[in-house]
Amino acid sequence: MKRIHELEALSREHSEAMALADRCRQAADSGSADEQQSLKLEIGELFDSELDRHFQMEECTIFHVANGKGEEIATLCARLKDEHRQLRQLYARLQGGDLTALRGFGTLLHDHALIEEERLFPLVEALFSPQEKAIIIGGMTAPPRNA
Repeated sequence: MKRIHELEALSREHSEAMALADRCRQAADSGSADEQQSLKLEIGELFDSELDRHFQMEECTIFHVANGKGEEIATLCARLKDEHRQLRQLYARLQGGDLTALRGFGTLLHDHALIEEERLFPLVEALFSPQEKAIIIGGMTAPPRNA
């Protein structure tokens, strides 16, 4: 789907996250300890620098600006923020050696990215002013905050 300029980078990251999520679910289904361990290591390398940075950027820009834009987007942002929390918890379980968290991580990451693409981004495009949309781009270049 074609996105406004301000959401293009996030949309690309969602595509990458969904591909990773699919691999997580496939590895969980395979039962291959080597494949699961390899994916755990890959997620460990990506989480802080890409996934959590993405979550933080959304929370500091889109979710923040969404305050006062109506109940639909506020409720959706609250749900998505909670899903970020859940993904962080699943990541911690994975890094602690609980490979059974791989399926849940993959399923939630896929569904989360899809909801942002199909529900959140159309609301952002419709409800945010040009100045508010510009805040998203500014958030992409800001250093990540401590979670």
